[in-house]
Amino acid sequence: MITLVNHFEQYLGTMVGGWKTDIPTLEAPVQITKYELSNGQTSFATLGLSHTPLHSSVSGKEIHEELILTLNVGSADVSLLSVLEYVVSTVARSKHALLRGEVVGPLGPLVKNSPMEAFYTASPVYFPDAFATYSGGSFQTVIAWLVPIARNEADFVQKHGWRKFEDQLLKFDPLLTDLFREPLAI
Repeated sequence: MITLVNHFEQYLGTMVGGWKTDIPTLEAPVQITKYELSNGQTSFATLGLSHTPLHSSVSGKEIHEELILTLNVGSADVSLLSVLEYVVSTVARSKHALLRGEVVGPLGPLVKNSPMEAFYTASPVYFPDAFATYSGGSFQTVIAWLVPIARNEADFVQKHGWRKFEDQLLKFDPLLTDLFREPLAI
C-alpha cells in the first residue's frame, strides 16, 4: 500500500525537510513537510492533519484533509512555516475543513515585501488529477491547495464569490506560485 508520504513524493519530489507543529487541539501530531519539485518549485505540505476528522461547513460531512502550498524558488521562505502553522491551528480550532473558495486572511504580507496577504483554497490544479485525493489507509484524504492571494483578491472573493474569482483567474492566468506577482486588477 502506498503511504501518504509516498503519494506526496510521487507528485512533489523527495521530501527534503519537515517541522513539527505544536497544535494541541488535533488528534495526532502534524508536521509541515518540504519538497523540491523538478521544475524548480518548492512545496510545503501538512502531514498528519488528515488524522483529525474535520467537517464541511456546507454539507456537515466528515472530511480528512491535508494542505499544500507550492511556490516558485525564491518565493519559499522559512518564515512561511509560522503562517502555515497558524492556518493549521485555525483549521484545528474550528474543526472545519478548508473548502474550495474559502479564504484565510488577510494576514498581512505572507513574507517580507510580498503583496500576497491571504490564502485562497483550491483544488491542486497545477498537478495531475490523481494528486487531489489520497485513498490509502482507512479513509480518503483530500489535498487542499493554499493559493497565495492579495488583499484586493480576498475582498473580491468575499464580495463576488469564488466562482467569479476563478473566472478572473482563468481570464488573467497569473502565476499562482509567485508570492511577488502583481495582484489582479479586479
